[in-house]
Amino acid sequence: MPTTMINGTDQDLRIESLLKAYKAIDHEDNTRAILLALHTHAPTAEGKVYIRGEILKHEGDQLGMKNVADSILRKLLLPVIALGTKAHVSPSARTEIKQLALSRDNYRCVVSKAVELAYFYTPETVEWNPGDQWLPTYASHVVPLAKSTKSSSWQALERFAGFRLEALYGDQISNLTNIITLTYDIHSAFCRFLVWFELDKKNPKPNVYRFRKQLHTLPGPPDGAIVRLSTTDPDLPMPSMKYILLHAALAKVLRDSDMGRWVDGMLREYERLENLASDGSNADVLASGLHATGLTSNSALNSTPGVLGAWDQFGKDYPFLNVEEILESSHGVRSIDTLRRWLRLDNEEKLNAEVTRFETEVIRQGLVLLPGVQNILDSLKKGQTEERPGWTIVTSATKWYAPQALKSVGIPLPKHIVVAEDVERGKPNPDPYLQGAKNCKVDPKNCLVVEDAVAGLRAGRAAGAKVLGVCTSAPRSTVEKGEPDYIVEDLTKISVRWVGDKVEVTINE
Repeated sequence: MPTTMINGTDQDLRIESLLKAYKAIDHEDNTRAILLALHTHAPTAEGKVYIRGEILKHEGDQLGMKNVADSILRKLLLPVIALGTKAHVSPSARTEIKQLALSRDNYRCVVSKAVELAYFYTPETVEWNPGDQWLPTYASHVVPLAKSTKSSSWQALERFAGFRLEALYGDQISNLTNIITLTYDIHSAFCRFLVWFELDKKNPKPNVYRFRKQLHTLPGPPDGAIVRLSTTDPDLPMPSMKYILLHAALAKVLRDSDMGRWVDGMLREYERLENLASDGSNADVLASGLHATGLTSNSALNSTPGVLGAWDQFGKDYPFLNVEEILESSHGVRSIDTLRRWLRLDNEEKLNAEVTRFETEVIRQGLVLLPGVQNILDSLKKGQTEERPGWTIVTSATKWYAPQALKSVGIPLPKHIVVAEDVERGKPNPDPYLQGAKNCKVDPKNCLVVEDAVAGLRAGRAAGAKVLGVCTSAPRSTVEKGEPDYIVEDLTKISVRWVGDKVEVTINE
């Protein structure tokens, strides 16, 4: 069969023609805008080839084209929007990173040139001029993610970028080439992809960018203002142009695909959303523990790359599934209850096998301990005994999954853990927390339940415990539906200590 070679320009025209001919399936279908934005703004020729190939695979297939748009956008932007796969950075390491970035950036925001406020009382340590602003600054990640395990999301991001991102793997997320000093207000807009940096098209120069923003009301200088990156310490590396332009490409995809509306709601808690746990079972450390968070194609939902990947596979095996509807209702609910409800299986053995298969896929993606958890557990360890542990885990996970999940993040398996098989009725029923209190030989009224899922919050209240809601996997408005007694943004906001034979919890909110 003869092969027809088509050059890049002709292929661009072909893509435009295909997308122009695409007819929306419903009024919410923005497939054309998504694919056009991805193809237009891919930051490299290699990235454009990847997007082009994905589109051409489904030429003439309306539904296939829509699925491609949803899949690519979700896989591409999930780790960035969730901002959760970035490696945990300890307070001391975070301080060191910020100091290095400030030293490189002349102790200023690279955009506004405001001087870091911490030096206001020791101005002799920095160079400054009369009239300079003194404001808090932030060591902002240009590409706000790190890779701990292989995933379709990471692969899609690298393919879109057109280059490998191995320099950011794991703890290297805070490589100085991926750090830029910004004031808090500009950082907030930058991490939401509402502002970005791009090269001057007429006169591109290294480390010289135009500051772009979607709205003139956003912080920073006017749209199009020149920003020059320079350093007073040549031994410290400058921000990578590749990363800066990848950030810009993602920002423009969000803008032009009309999907930017996802970001504001999802990233309100950017600074607080330190790590993404691929734990779809909401293990609660009576509880504080792992949580799941993520995004699907049109809604911010309580999920993770692992959970999304598992449901993507199950969606192929069970074509009748509405994955988005499932994700909206499954956070904090036992896997067996969710799968029993949605898979329509009348064979209990088959159902249990599917639960194991689902949880195996989730755990394969890798788990990350949330900020604040380790400090809490370390404090509890100081006064606990075998008969008086001070805490336990009450989880919707199975007895197979829970130990695997905890082991992967270095949490010891509590003696009195409650898993899915230990109770007939899972959350939002009170049974799991009643069993947890019974195992620990304490009155539920003297327990504090720490939860991020509405189902878990309601279970804790029904058990008679005090309930602390944590906004790590849902906005505050959602957490409030569980009617918690207290609410914090994350677990770094609480501290614990032993007072006699009781645990005292202090909320620092």
